[in-house]
Amino acid sequence: MRVFVLGPDAAAALIFSIGDNPERLTTEAAFARLCGVAPILASSGETTRHRLHRGGDRQANQALHTAVNRAMTT
Repeated sequence: MRVFVLGPDAAAALIFSIGDNPERLTTEAAFARLCGVAPILASSGETTRHRLHRGGDRQANQALHTAVNRAMTT
């Protein structure tokens, strides 16, 4: 069983971002776009690739980055 702890700063950043924009969060995709981690098609010709959405809440993005890194290392 894996258990990881998200620190108070990261948790507060996510809660603040969610609480500040409740009308925008109708799906997981909307949350990803709000945090700046939604994939955007960046293809040309026959090449298919994606990049991350550059907008969004930078503090929430950092909190998600921290949570994923801690989950991957534990």
